[in-house]
Amino acid sequence: MHFKKSLLASGIFFGSFCHAADINQSVFFGDSLTDSGYYTQINANIGKFTTNPDKVWSEVLADHLGATANPSNNGQNGTNYAVGGAKSAEDTVNFGISVPSAQSQVQNYLANHQINPNALYTVWIGANDLLAVAQNPANATSVITAAAQNTVGTVKTLHDNGAKVILVPNLPDVGLTPQATALGINAQATAATQLYNSSIYNGLLTTSANVVPLDTFSLLQEVAQNPSIYGFSNTTSTACTGSSAICTDKGGSDYLFADGIHPTGKAHKVVGDYAYGVLSAPVQIGQISQSLITHGQNKGNFLHQRLHSDRQHQQNFWATGTLTQQKNTQGKSSNKTDNINSNIQVGIDTSKNNYTLGAYLNYQNHDQKWQQGGKFDVDSMGLGIYHQQRFGKMHLNTQIGMDKLTINTHRQIALGQTIRSHKARANGHHMFVDMQAGFNMGNFTPYLGVNAQHVKIGQLLENDKTATSMQFDKHTQKEIFAKAGVMGQLPISQNWQVFGDLGVSHRLVNDELAVKSRLQSISTPNRFSLTTPKADKTSVYGSVGVKTAIGKADLYANLQGQTSGSDNTDVSGLVGVSYGF
Repeated sequence: MHFKKSLLASGIFFGSFCHAADINQSVFFGDSLTDSGYYTQINANIGKFTTNPDKVWSEVLADHLGATANPSNNGQNGTNYAVGGAKSAEDTVNFGISVPSAQSQVQNYLANHQINPNALYTVWIGANDLLAVAQNPANATSVITAAAQNTVGTVKTLHDNGAKVILVPNLPDVGLTPQATALGINAQATAATQLYNSSIYNGLLTTSANVVPLDTFSLLQEVAQNPSIYGFSNTTSTACTGSSAICTDKGGSDYLFADGIHPTGKAHKVVGDYAYGVLSAPVQIGQISQSLITHGQNKGNFLHQRLHSDRQHQQNFWATGTLTQQKNTQGKSSNKTDNINSNIQVGIDTSKNNYTLGAYLNYQNHDQKWQQGGKFDVDSMGLGIYHQQRFGKMHLNTQIGMDKLTINTHRQIALGQTIRSHKARANGHHMFVDMQAGFNMGNFTPYLGVNAQHVKIGQLLENDKTATSMQFDKHTQKEIFAKAGVMGQLPISQNWQVFGDLGVSHRLVNDELAVKSRLQSISTPNRFSLTTPKADKTSVYGSVGVKTAIGKADLYANLQGQTSGSDNTDVSGLVGVSYGF
């Protein structure tokens, strides 16, 4: 492969283009694509390699994360160390201003800061190294692979010093740039980019770093193939007449490229949105099992109330219908959910002097929206058994249940003005065991209990294999809760009774859930994981209901709620009937 040496004449700033987990900071290393204002020390109104003063992708991503991407002009302040013109490992000087390589940027950062384990670190570098091929075309392969090795080494340095999540985008298809077209080197530039991209991701597989890949190579190709849906009408010319570093022309808002090699602000918005979508996805998938576990607690609470109720008959057939709203408004938008669930249970039990034994069938539809966009739904069918053993005024309840799950996800990813959608389907199961010991004190029964749950979700493989399509590996979550509370029932007439429950639940075991994920458009099996924020350890729950007897039938209704703070609420309404025979 060969680059023409005249590519150098276009400018020294070839640059990098040339959720959401508990992330509380974003730190960037790279070149002109990521640079958010290193050269504004020359002129505060220009200096970014785009249609100034538009934001570059690093600023867009930081905004999504509630973080910052301020430039670090002196190597110590700010969190964006990227510099236009930077190479992977060779320091240079432009206009009398030092241009540290990505390797040096990381070293400067480590010399003045401790690694933040909750920060997102980004390394996007390599395009300026490709320019060296123009000076040494005979050694193109060795120059490119050396740059890739340098990049892998920089990522490894961050990992070895404690970085938990490192974002490493590949290079966009340089063969699509106006400059490559003008020079007639589209095919060579594309081949060089592909070699570099495959080299860095293969090299990163040899490390133990948790690397989040971004396939900007495929993303640019997809945008160029169908530009109008992203708001672009010109993908071949440039919005600026010269270098984007000194361009403030806003007339080219529908252009993909600001200059021969750098994207416009609108294109940066697409890349920043894309990065946020990839980072958010594993967290969204992890919320599925968390939501199911909350439902498992509610189901256990209802069965305990049933066992506590006065009984007219030794054998009973019963049925209930429940409608539940769950809402989580905690943290960033990728963590927020809102859903409504419907549940139907039918069961039969028999009671003797000192015990009750029963079984039930269960169907639930769990439909939940991600506030960032999209939704998931879970259909579950299952069965369970329950037993109460009475020892005078004391009782011991035991429940065991299992549901078979069918999970459908419909994930949406914003890309500038457009939204992409991907669907996936998987099976799973949900098992739970619940035990409660109580002491009857007349109208009130204080109790202690424990609830253990296990959720397993199979692999989710999204449709439409594009840059945004992902695979989520099968995963499990286990949680154990300790409970303490008091149940009560009070007759208000011959045929009417009110009942209720008030308790506190505390998580004893709360497994950290990190769903392993990968981009389907990248051929190498680079997997990464982001931890789903843990739910609060302690929650308060309560219910109040009424029951009336009509012949052999008992009709009842109750309202149940659970909260772990003002950000997390769960409210359900239940109606049911029990018929003695």
